Amino acid sequence: MPNPSHRAATIPESEPERLLALRWLDVLDTLAELAYDDIVTLATTICRARIALVSLINSNRQWFKACIGLSVRETPRDQTFCAHTVLQPSTLMIVEDATLDPRFSSNPLVLGEPHIRFYAGTPIVTDEGHALGTVCVIDRVPRTLNAGQPAALEALARQTAALFELRQLSIRRGEEKRELQRKITHALSDSDSDDDTGTLKQNQRMGSIGQLIGGIAHDFNNLLQTIGTCLQLIDRQAADAQRVGRWTASGLSAVAHGAGLIAQLLAFSRRESPELEALCVTERIRGMRDLLACALGTDIRSRSGSNPKAS
Repeated sequence: MPNPSHRAATIPESEPERLLALRWLDVLDTLAELAYDDIVTLATTICRARIALVSLINSNRQWFKACIGLSVRETPRDQTFCAHTVLQPSTLMIVEDATLDPRFSSNPLVLGEPHIRFYAGTPIVTDEGHALGTVCVIDRVPRTLNAGQPAALEALARQTAALFELRQLSIRRGEEKRELQRKITHALSDSDSDDDTGTLKQNQRMGSIGQLIGGIAHDFNNLLQTIGTCLQLIDRQAADAQRVGRWTASGLSAVAHGAGLIAQLLAFSRRESPELEALCVTERIRGMRDLLACALGTDIRSRSGSNPKAS
């Protein structure tokens, strides 16, 4: 039976919004994942603790996304230390000896297994400021954290929040992709022969395809920007700038060409009229000569149509 003198944590004023954010995350009762297991491994190693948790506080329970040192995956919310921690989202909570703390001295987890004495936990906070749970370490003997360990624990909590943010972003992108696929399938499957209706359906098809192309183009453009930045840094830091410059120049030229193709895709997605320009194929091939030599081998040579001996 619960101890009548045990003090459960109060419910925060923002509890409805906090629970909604947790529900949108859709992570409760999911399988173990290496990224979160790594968090608790680092926590036990850095803080030299026997127990570490990535915990999430639901309406009536504390569930562990990752856990080291305990055989259970959840505990009642009214018995948890972490429910007290989330009341102050910006504060690391340390309990050096739970038997001396009136909030926890009668706690069933202190009086019985796992016989908690030491606890240190820092909230996992969303961008909106909701504390969903904690990264915490626990020990069976009274102790405290030494210099550097509190900052490390807070860093692990921020990393966990970033993992959750990536998860939520992935969920949103998946939903957007499925909705877009549904729109495209619906548009392509409609064979109404009426002229006005056919024009409308064609516009819907083009709009859906343009939306898809726009999303791909933006993602690919981000990759090109990263590649271009890396090539520029290599060019600046190279010991033999003249030799390396030939390669980086070819790479940057390819990035610029890719960026031009992306601009055309984006123009199509916005239904803009393309700008036509003359293109010298010979110059493009000459600019890629070094790259082609690496890819095709030294036995393959490029030559101009007007001069068969040119290489």
